[in-house]
Amino acid sequence: MDLWLGKRLLQLSWEEFGNSVDILYERICQDAVKPDAVVAVARGGLPLATALAHRLELHDIRVISVTRNAGDERYAERGAPKIAWVGPAKDDWPARHLLICDDIAGDGGTLTAILGQLRELGAKSIRSATVVCNVNCQNRPDYWAIESDDWVVFPWESQKAVMDGPVEPLVVASQSSLGRRSADEAPVRR
Repeated sequence: MDLWLGKRLLQLSWEEFGNSVDILYERICQDAVKPDAVVAVARGGLPLATALAHRLELHDIRVISVTRNAGDERYAERGAPKIAWVGPAKDDWPARHLLICDDIAGDGGTLTAILGQLRELGAKSIRSATVVCNVNCQNRPDYWAIESDDWVVFPWESQKAVMDGPVEPLVVASQSSLGRRSADEAPVRR
């Protein structure tokens, strides 16, 4: 099964990104476990991590660089996640309640790879949040704001991609059951 329909581009505006942050913040606050550190997946997860850290009043922001797509073009070939630790040192991760932030969960492979390594470092709990979750994602994050079936262009990305082909605005749905993994879905964490 293909991850993306390959029929159109979905463009997320800054306003809709802000709406997504509001939804994610509310869902995270409903959880019994509150994060004490935010982990940004560079590059795409940096805007979400920064926004949620401000909303959650957290000053501990950590960065992991993950390379997965072969390029920035749409439907770029994907490989296994290559993880580079940016900071802090690996011995400063144990006993933390971590919230991993990324822009999108396509198949869930990036989050799964990061979760495995953070578990080995002794994190007390790990949750994950993305702005977008692909409808065909096998390993869903704990929280997401939007589901999508095609390629998403985020407001912080190069807008060259939207110049050739049909583009539709991506709009945040109402705060229904969308955006939170159900109790019967297998967790990606811990």
